[in-house]
Amino acid sequence: MLVSFSCGSQNKYSERDEAYSKLLDSFTDYIKNSVKDRKDIIDSSHLKHIALNYLFVDSKLDSSDVANLKSSELSNEKINILKNQLKSFRNFLFSENNLAKNLKAMPIRLMKDKIVYNELSSFQKENTWALYDSRSPEKSLVYILFIPPVERVISAPRIWSWVLTFQYGKYLFKSVTGEEGHELIFSPR
Repeated sequence: MLVSFSCGSQNKYSERDEAYSKLLDSFTDYIKNSVKDRKDIIDSSHLKHIALNYLFVDSKLDSSDVANLKSSELSNEKINILKNQLKSFRNFLFSENNLAKNLKAMPIRLMKDKIVYNELSSFQKENTWALYDSRSPEKSLVYILFIPPVERVISAPRIWSWVLTFQYGKYLFKSVTGEEGHELIFSPR
């Protein structure tokens, strides 16, 4: 396994946390195996697999055609943003400093540094995880926002974003397809 985000102490982790941990493990394993097998994670079939199984793309995808991500499902602009986001995340995992071997994750509410946490909406606080290097556990490197199951939309949790921005006095996540701040509709501050 490339990265293990398995939850430790059961009294700190909820069932939702366990589901997020499994999703993050599976997603990073998929990227790791694609790199190991020298496969391009941004070709159409890999994009479709990733979008169907790991990411929330705020669009209805055709699950009967797993080989192609079509512009009728996502606009060309969103597909290009998704490709760039995936390349950036892959590059982050496989950076020079061997980050993938030392990468850990936990719910942001359990991190010691509360500067970002204290400014998040209640929805963001419940569904954001921090990724950090185990050699420097006090420093968050990336924040991941998950979307929990939503009735008649998604039956399992998905990753919404790993890009956190600060705009208009609020922390907003930029989705993997470029939308900003949509997570705020789930939990007005």
